[in-house]
Amino acid sequence: MTRQARGARQTDAVFEVLALSLSVSALLLVLVGRSVWQAHCDRRRARWLKAHLASLDTVNSAISEFGPPWEVINGTGQSLYLWKSPPAEAFPQGTGLLIVNLVTDQAGHVKRASWETRGA
Repeated sequence: MTRQARGARQTDAVFEVLALSLSVSALLLVLVGRSVWQAHCDRRRARWLKAHLASLDTVNSAISEFGPPWEVINGTGQSLYLWKSPPAEAFPQGTGLLIVNLVTDQAGHVKRASWETRGA
């Protein structure tokens, strides 16, 4: 084997190691970036929900803001309104299934508002 052939093989090996290192680094960067972005979206959604749920006084204001509820369960003297995102598009995007609960009295005044995320 000549000196030139040996040098070419070493250059190819260095190039392959460099290409592999860059590929693995790019993959890790994408995975970390995606995780950081999802965490940002979840924090933004939590801030949005905290502000908007605190300002609701009637179920009509909730329906005008969030759209029609996914489900309404009428009980004795109270009603439970549920919104789910997805499919509801009024809520900021985040990871998992967002469920918003409103408990109202007979007059439609909000007594309790809460939210949770499942499957995140």
